Amino acid sequence: MGLFLDCEWADVLASDLVSLALVSLDLQHAFYAERDPLPVDPTLWVKTVVHPLFDRGPRP
Repeated sequence: MGLFLDCEWADVLASDLVSLALVSLDLQHAFYAERDPLPVDPTLWVKTVVHPLFDRGPRP
């Protein structure tokens, strides 16, 4: 089974994973997970653009 992979990272070095999504090529299977708790020091872009898109909203 082939998969599409998408990840969001908290830092520019891609060493602090924030979220991960996998979707099968036939779109019949999907997996999505967000890290909990979120990293404490994400880049400004991650904090202002990515975090508000999460189901739980922006980091308090």
